[in-house]
Amino acid sequence: MALSAPVQMQACLAVQADRHGGSTQARPPQVKVWTKCRFMSAVFLFLAINVAAYCLRFSETQMHEYPEKTWSYWTIKGFVESHSCPDVVFLGSSLVLVPVAGADADYLNKRLDGSKHHRSIYFESTFRQDTGHAVKTFNLALPGEMPSDAYLITDFLLKGTKRPRMIIYGVGPRDFMDNLLPSPSATDPYRSLSRLADVRALTKRVVRDAFDWMNFELGQLVYLYG
Repeated sequence: MALSAPVQMQACLAVQADRHGGSTQARPPQVKVWTKCRFMSAVFLFLAINVAAYCLRFSETQMHEYPEKTWSYWTIKGFVESHSCPDVVFLGSSLVLVPVAGADADYLNKRLDGSKHHRSIYFESTFRQDTGHAVKTFNLALPGEMPSDAYLITDFLLKGTKRPRMIIYGVGPRDFMDNLLPSPSATDPYRSLSRLADVRALTKRVVRDAFDWMNFELGQLVYLYG
C-alpha cells in the first residue's frame, strides 16, 4: 500500500527518533534560556560586588596611591607622605623642574633621581646664608604641568597642615597654549590628582573629549571601574 509523502516523512522521523532514543517533538531552547540566566546572574553578581566594595571600601589603598608609577605619582606620594610642612613650594612645568633639580645636581656634585628628589637644597642653603633663617622646600613642579594642574595642586594638596608659607610659581607662554593634548583632563598630573578629591565640579571645564567624559562617568557610577 503506497503511503503519501507527508505520511512517509512522519514515519521516517519516527524511525530516526527511535534510533536516537528521542522524540520528534521540538525541544525548548534550554541553551538560550540558560545563557540568559547566566548573563543576568553575572550582572546582578557584579552589581552586588560593586555595592559591597563601596560599602566596605574594598582595597584600602590610599587616595594618593596610583597603579602607574609615573613622575606625578612619585611627587604626590612624596608630598603626602612627608611628615613636615614645607615653607616654600615650587610649582610649574619642566621650566621650573629642570633648573631646580639641575642646580642641586651641580651644587651637590652628584647625580640625582629627578622623580624622587623633591627639595631645592641650593635654595635652602642660599636662603640661610643670606637671611640667617632656615626654610624647608618642596618641588611640586611636574613635567608638562598646566595651569589647571597647578590649580588642582593648590586646591587639593596645599591646605590644612600642608599649607606652605610661600608658593613660587614659574609660568611661561607654553603653559597656556600647549595644544598637544585633547583636554586638561588628559594630563598625567590630572589623572593622579583627580583621585585626591571630587572633581565633578571641574569636569565641564576640563573634560572636553566624549570618550574622557564617558570614562569619567563610568568611574563615578561603577566603584570597581573607578
